[in-house]
Amino acid sequence: MRKNKQNNTEPNNIVLQTDPYLKLNEKMRQAVDMRLENIGLKDIAAKLNIEYMTARWYFTKSGPCYEAYQHMRKLQLKDRRKRLERISKEIEEIAVDAIIVIKDLIRNPKTPAIVKANVSIKALEMAGFGAILKHEDVTESEGVKLLKELMQHDERKLKNIRDRKSI
Repeated sequence: MRKNKQNNTEPNNIVLQTDPYLKLNEKMRQAVDMRLENIGLKDIAAKLNIEYMTARWYFTKSGPCYEAYQHMRKLQLKDRRKRLERISKEIEEIAVDAIIVIKDLIRNPKTPAIVKANVSIKALEMAGFGAILKHEDVTESEGVKLLKELMQHDERKLKNIRDRKSI
């Protein structure tokens, strides 16, 4: 099989030609890697056994590492955005599952009232109603008063149980 001399570029060769990081020598690549990890120029100079001014020059606009650093930083940011999007989706899915579990727990007749009260108050606090539950001067509904009483009763029971165990 004959190779066409005009169409000699393979995908790997294209990457080598366009990726400024791959054009650097090993020491400069290490400098870029360290800089991407937010390591300061003084520390980079010390670790690579080069002068501080050399490390500083590496990353100036006319320096050999500037373009590679900018390129790798863009790639790093893209990767972080993708991961953040994935994590956000997972958190949303978990939140939906958590809401279903909380609803089932509260609606279950076998769930003790104090557990229902604690879960309800935590859910209200997470939804932004915590300030209303904590202020004494706010006129409270009977439901909020009952929830607070149940929580205080539960705290006293837990304290009594702890006191008995410590004896």
